[in-house]
Amino acid sequence: METVAEALARYHAANGFRGDAMVMETLQVSVFGLPSVDMPNPKFQRHLLAKHDLHHVVTGYGTDLRGEAEMGAFELGAGSLHWFVWLNNVSALFLGVLCPWRTLRAFVRGVKARSLYLDDTPYEALLAMPVDELRARLRVEASDR
Repeated sequence: METVAEALARYHAANGFRGDAMVMETLQVSVFGLPSVDMPNPKFQRHLLAKHDLHHVVTGYGTDLRGEAEMGAFELGAGSLHWFVWLNNVSALFLGVLCPWRTLRAFVRGVKARSLYLDDTPYEALLAMPVDELRARLRVEASDR
């Protein structure tokens, strides 16, 4: 049974990420295929981006434009009280014009789920869980793709 930590490492490798957003002081950002640039990863956003990555792991949404639109819709549906998350997700939701039905399905999937942003479980404990256990805990339904 794969742990969240193992799935997260696989997600990072598959997407060319250097490491865990929870500890990285800078992040590589690439938009529209332009070369990656390092951007600061301030402490206030590290746990938010780390939980965002865990949402990618449990939902299976990609990191391309359509995947980020789906993730933004899912996270808005699942809920967050943090302004930074809300702003990023509303911005990502505008990408939903690329795939309106997939974005709508992701929002509905999120409404039925729970968000890690509203969960105070220590990050290390989340990483130690089996992926299926975290999915069940968050009530994340299997993908319909």
